[in-house]
Amino acid sequence: MKVLHIAPNSYPFLGGIETLLKNFTRFELDHSTTEHVIAFPDRSNKFKGEYKVEGTRVIPLPVLKEKISLPFFPKESYRPSEIAAVFSNYKQVLEDVKPDIIHFHDYSEASLPMISIARGMGIKRVHHIHILLDYAFPRDLINNLRFETNFTAVSQAV
Repeated sequence: MKVLHIAPNSYPFLGGIETLLKNFTRFELDHSTTEHVIAFPDRSNKFKGEYKVEGTRVIPLPVLKEKISLPFFPKESYRPSEIAAVFSNYKQVLEDVKPDIIHFHDYSEASLPMISIARGMGIKRVHHIHILLDYAFPRDLINNLRFETNFTAVSQAV
């Protein structure tokens, strides 16, 4: 089995989720046949390709950069070509990795495109959110997740 983890960051940036994933995947390499791959939104744009951390494949994902004003749109938005490029890149990552399951550890800017593409490709998704949703995310994002079926509550905050 192959699991793709969508995390807010990865090594060398280490927070709680990133440390958990680093330790978990290191343990799994020695004790399981499950392959784990980590992907994260590369907000700094400093990674030029995938790399390995203690034997685990890590894939930096491109993110949408800056909002622009478009005619006939009341709010600033992203360039349609940039949105299409990000979706195309994420789809290519999924086709390359071929995960059996995508495990979302938070809802970063990479999560919604990945959820949408994975749903269309029929890839199973698990949501294991490590933060309080009402505090961190707008209500319309949370409402969009009502179509998802696999959530893991890690505390009463979720």
